[in-house]
Amino acid sequence: MLQARKVLARAELGETTHDRYATGYLAAVRAAHAVVVLREPDQPRSRPISVWALLGGAAPELGDWALLFDACSERRAAAEAGVVQVTRHESDLMMTRAREFVGLVGRSLTVVR
Repeated sequence: MLQARKVLARAELGETTHDRYATGYLAAVRAAHAVVVLREPDQPRSRPISVWALLGGAAPELGDWALLFDACSERRAAAEAGVVQVTRHESDLMMTRAREFVGLVGRSLTVVR
């Protein structure tokens, strides 16, 4: 979770809408990864799987979040590659969602410990 918080802080300082969108998304990925590792630490993986697919199984209560961020995956990749323009509204919305998700995961993991 420390990594998720650090990445989120970096996203807050992003200079462009692309930076904020992609880095906010990455903060959410880091938080989701923390959940998957803590809830399913010894699950063997025979092939690469999206953290969002794993999150739905590891934490069904976060399934809606997994669907939401999974739906943003292609746009994030396109934004990072400079293929699409990310509007200020899209960037702000990603940051709002990332903040909420990272906070929610942080609180839920604190309760688990």
